Amino acid sequence: MFNVDFEEIKESGVRGVLIDLDNTLYAYEPCQKYALEACADYFHKIKPMSFEEFKKEYEQARIEAKKFTAGQAASHSRFLYFQRLLEKFSGRTDIGNTLNLEKLYWESFFDKMALFPGVLDFLKDCHRNGLKICLITDLTARLQFEKIQHLRVEDYFDFIVSSEEAGRDKPSEDIFRLALEKMVMEPEEVVMIGDDYKKDLVGAEKMGIKAILVNIQSS
Repeated sequence: MFNVDFEEIKESGVRGVLIDLDNTLYAYEPCQKYALEACADYFHKIKPMSFEEFKKEYEQARIEAKKFTAGQAASHSRFLYFQRLLEKFSGRTDIGNTLNLEKLYWESFFDKMALFPGVLDFLKDCHRNGLKICLITDLTARLQFEKIQHLRVEDYFDFIVSSEEAGRDKPSEDIFRLALEKMVMEPEEVVMIGDDYKKDLVGAEKMGIKAILVNIQSS
């Protein structure tokens, strides 16, 4: 849940807010499950298997794809996961079904997305009080732009920094440094809000940025 006290942030005197997207502004897991279920139904026509079997094969494909993309935005690419998955069962690169599965995954994912209660009020409070907001997020820029637009909160963000743009995932200092550069602010002038202890809190604190954890994840 999103349980950030805006008044506490306001009283701290910061001028800007860095904020994560996935599992911070909305619940990621239900969207992921819904999308995988849709893809499992589609994949069943190619290779009949249970949903649990499909998830196991998908996870293995994800691990294999990450061997070559660790720490990069591409490491989160469902397109690469499905490419690997299909190659295992087709014995070749299946262009059409890779494209179809990736499209189906994100269409289904978006259908399930909804802001956590309190997020919109928080963004409005920041906007009304002149605090600049920068989304700082892993994954590819275009996809994260589409998520923000789908959630209908694009007008509240002054800047967006993705790991694709910065070149490395959080907790790399590069992504935080780029956000500060865009906002023209120093580390002590902003606060980071996110759900992941290692990526959001540790990453921010390495840069001297105070962090607030919501919907806490251990890694």
